[in-house]
Amino acid sequence: MLKFTFKALLALIVLLGSNAVMGQSFVPSNATGSTFLGHEFSGTFGSVGGSNQWIGLGESFPSSVNAYGLRTQWGNDVYTFSIEQTGSVKETLLQWGGSTNNDKLRFQHLTTSGSSTPAKLDVLTLTNEGRVGINSINPYFYSALHVVYDANSSVVGSNSAAYSIRAEAKNGRYTNTAIYGSADGSGTCCGGNTGVYGYAFNRSSSYGVYGYATFSSGTKYGVYGSAFGGGTNYGVYGRASNGSTNYAGYFNGQTYVGGTIFGSDRKLKRNVQRLEGAVDVLQKIDLYTYEYRQDIQGMNFPEGRRYGVMAQDIEKVMPALVNDIVQPEEKDEQGRVIYQGQTFKGVDYVALIPLTMAAVKEQQGIINSQRAQIQQLQKQLEEVQARLDQLAAGTAQPQDPLGKEARLLQNTPNPFTEVTEVRFNLPAGTPKAMLYIYNMQGSQVGAYEVSAQGQGSVRIEGNTLQAGMYMYTLIANGREIDTKRMILTR
Repeated sequence: MLKFTFKALLALIVLLGSNAVMGQSFVPSNATGSTFLGHEFSGTFGSVGGSNQWIGLGESFPSSVNAYGLRTQWGNDVYTFSIEQTGSVKETLLQWGGSTNNDKLRFQHLTTSGSSTPAKLDVLTLTNEGRVGINSINPYFYSALHVVYDANSSVVGSNSAAYSIRAEAKNGRYTNTAIYGSADGSGTCCGGNTGVYGYAFNRSSSYGVYGYATFSSGTKYGVYGSAFGGGTNYGVYGRASNGSTNYAGYFNGQTYVGGTIFGSDRKLKRNVQRLEGAVDVLQKIDLYTYEYRQDIQGMNFPEGRRYGVMAQDIEKVMPALVNDIVQPEEKDEQGRVIYQGQTFKGVDYVALIPLTMAAVKEQQGIINSQRAQIQQLQKQLEEVQARLDQLAAGTAQPQDPLGKEARLLQNTPNPFTEVTEVRFNLPAGTPKAMLYIYNMQGSQVGAYEVSAQGQGSVRIEGNTLQAGMYMYTLIANGREIDTKRMILTR
């Protein structure tokens, strides 16, 4: 609240009561029931508009408003500092207004003295739209409060730290909130509501919003985000782009996540290829047990035994899974460095999951192929055993020429990319034979009728199948002759 001291008020009365070069001092008689002490510079005392310039001490709004104080009039522009009474309520008011050019009330500090044109510093500015500027003559149009603090200005002097607003809340019974931001309103256009908006730039280390919480006990939240209600809610939303290193979130310490979802829609991806040779890749990666060092400043590593890989090993076989992590330096509120920044290697452990899945599928394919071969060998062993039993009993019959002469050979080339050839041999008199192709899940993906007898072959085009591992089987007279494995690559 603004105040006049008794000495200042007495000096003002003396000044108004003395004759000036232009104007005069008087007590007007046309203000019924009122007493004015005034000074007229030009025009008519008590009149508004035109060239009237005067100052009055007494009733600031004669015969209209019950107010007592100081009034300055210049044409249509007016400034009053008074106590106004409405009913039984009294209020101290500072008012200004008039023409459209008189749209600001400025509080200035004269930074130099003894000059006819002293230097001025705008400390506080009030606008007729209700905007307030501190150290700003033109408060930002969309802001109720615009605060500017230049630590390098000639008036303020150089300081190691600058706070445009520093708020403190103490000794609250329930909670203490230094700054509370609230935004409400449905609006009719675009955009949304932001309770607190932070923006920082032009420094190597800039923090849009910096949260810090400390105490000897209890639970502390450096930054706490919560969102609820209808629609889509984001408790904390982070975005980083256009930098040499970008982290939407950086957590120096253990992190608990109640649920994690990764964007994996096909429409988000390009250059899609099937993952092959995963078993061979995993065989080149060594696994370790280890403990994190606790002597590295600024790194809040978990304690205890851990299990994992070394980034340098992964980088040799799958370099896309390794990134250089930039640990930022940490500073105190005075800008002094507490911990130096550093760079180290990190591994995308999540990307190892599909690699492991692909390796499991490849191994399952090998197991299925081996199982088929074992079944075939078991069948052949049973046939041999039955033949031996027949020989021992003297009841052996002549050998079936189909089982004696039918053969299925390995495809060439194998693996193949475009075309491969499967050769076979069928004895004369074989009425019907088929060559079937199965994927590693056991589903039939191809069939070729074989009409040739003796030596023959079937050409398989690679563009009819997807890259992967397959089994092919020769069936003659309803009997499985043999099953082999082939690999198609891209």
